[in-house]
Amino acid sequence: MITYEITIKNILDVEKVANKIQEKGIKSISLTNKVKDIDNLFVVKNLIKLLNGQVKIQTVYSIRVNGTKSKNYAIQVWDDYLRRSISHNHKNILVVSGVPKMKNFSSVDALNYAVKYKEFGLNLSVAFNPFEEDFETEVEHLKNKVSTGMVSGIFFQLGDNYLLLKKGLAFCKKNFPDIPRFVSVLYPTDQLLHILKIRPWRGVKFSNTFLSDPTKAAKINDQIIRIAEKNSANIYISGYV
Repeated sequence: MITYEITIKNILDVEKVANKIQEKGIKSISLTNKVKDIDNLFVVKNLIKLLNGQVKIQTVYSIRVNGTKSKNYAIQVWDDYLRRSISHNHKNILVVSGVPKMKNFSSVDALNYAVKYKEFGLNLSVAFNPFEEDFETEVEHLKNKVSTGMVSGIFFQLGDNYLLLKKGLAFCKKNFPDIPRFVSVLYPTDQLLHILKIRPWRGVKFSNTFLSDPTKAAKINDQIIRIAEKNSANIYISGYV
């Protein structure tokens, strides 16, 4: 399955985005959580109507974006999000810490808290970055997340180091064979590559070759996709809209 990342920057763009999704025949999307003033659950409600319920919708929940004031506030906002998601029958949520991470409320804390709503069949996914310098620490973070019993998907961070990608996929396939894996591929445009060269995203590691040209980036993406498919992983297209 291919999931396309969608960012809604203006609530008035929802219908236009829905039309593009239908035109491209897209069957699975993930709504980012980059714009705090945009209520993703309101967007989900509208997209379900516009797309006639024919597209799988996941929302990204960033702890950093939603709850930076205090631990109690972060818990309150997360609980409200879970309750509203359940009321809208929306169950697919990718939980990320955000950058910089909150010290007193992590994605593991969020997953542990969500256990109280387990009976409602939530599908909570988490992020994993095999491209981090300290691979073992990142692996321990992932193990802690999975140990909550609430993880239904593992989304790999962006990056183009083939060896580390294979290492991460092999680890997940061996240790969590029943949890779907999603390998992230950046949708390369001149504008986006230029931004990444000037202001790299934290935790995202691309080679100079990838960043130099969209055509070269696309060729590297083809190899990443082949590696993902060989390891029975799904594809997550980042930066599509």
